[in-house]
Amino acid sequence: MRPIRALQQLARRNTVTPGGEVCVFNDIIPADHCLHDVQDMSTINHPRADLSKGQYGCVGQGLHIAKKLLPYIPNNAGILLVPCCRGGSAFTQGTEGTFSESTGASQDSARWGVGKPLYQDLLFRTKAALQKNPKNVLLAICWMQGEFDMTNASYAQQPAAFLAMVQQFIPC
Repeated sequence: MRPIRALQQLARRNTVTPGGEVCVFNDIIPADHCLHDVQDMSTINHPRADLSKGQYGCVGQGLHIAKKLLPYIPNNAGILLVPCCRGGSAFTQGTEGTFSESTGASQDSARWGVGKPLYQDLLFRTKAALQKNPKNVLLAICWMQGEFDMTNASYAQQPAAFLAMVQQFIPC
């Protein structure tokens, strides 16, 4: 898949694509179908994928959503995605993992909440994106999470934990 010029992302891995051009954490790179999320999905390929055609990894929602938003922004603007997804994450259960300012949340991080590594990653990378260019503004956060919380008896704690995290994020 060819990246769309106006759609970019903050890098997390050490190459733009598997075996491709070198990049470092929080570089601005082209966004493609397999974004640089906390959980690296670039090595999980469909059995019939033709890697020579760039058909690697899993297709996430981020690029699709950005493509839908692109017609609503000025022609001289673009969208900078800040991928922070982690499949199977929850507020009420899961491995906490670790956070480093040089690499972000560890791949085993699967727990959301104020002060947790996934939250620190979201906050740190959002600030990094805003600092890349004085014209950058935060327009939206697309949040898809919660089904893993439903598998735990303490699922009722999820809404309050989510709200606490959002309220902590707003002043940033």
